[in-house]
Amino acid sequence: MTFKHRNKKTESLAESEINKKTEEFANKAEKTKLKEQSHEINLSGLSLDDLAAQYVDIDRQSHILKGLILLEARKRFSSNNEFGEWRSLKFNGRVTGQMATHLMNLSRFFNDKRPLGNIPISAGYIMAAPKLEDVAERVYERVSEIHKPSLNTVKEIIFELKPSTDDNGEDKNIDSELLHLNKMTKKQLIELLINNITNKQLKKLFIK
Repeated sequence: MTFKHRNKKTESLAESEINKKTEEFANKAEKTKLKEQSHEINLSGLSLDDLAAQYVDIDRQSHILKGLILLEARKRFSSNNEFGEWRSLKFNGRVTGQMATHLMNLSRFFNDKRPLGNIPISAGYIMAAPKLEDVAERVYERVSEIHKPSLNTVKEIIFELKPSTDDNGEDKNIDSELLHLNKMTKKQLIELLINNITNKQLKKLFIK
């Protein structure tokens, strides 16, 4: 009986000690939390240029981080549809499918071994696009050699390495076709129309 009573007393002391330690830890954590909350970041020592640089740097980092978050989330779904439903639910349409794809492409391409550096974020999205996969590494090497590359400079390098990606390619093709048509005689134009017009289009011409 005495032995049992001694055990209960020991257990009671141990429990009391645990409660005391837990309370001390909680109080310490709360004080630390309050201290952190009251701590303010002092930016007064930064020049306007420094402030602008900090803003741009943080904004650029946020794009990479958002992409990494979405990549991790995508791993947890078996299909793009499920991932899309989760994304729509959690972000209320603020992150569209296209935006999510761009962010994830950006974070796949730029990493510790291949940092974004001074590359404009808009240029980074273009460089990270899957359609440039075969030349992306060479584009990155060329762009990285430039101290402050502009978006136009990056586009020029991309077009040099892969001309088919030119944004104005479609317009150039149209201009070429128009030039070709202007050089044709009236007879050649009539023959061209006759050879290319469809039966459906013919019916539209004669049915009022």
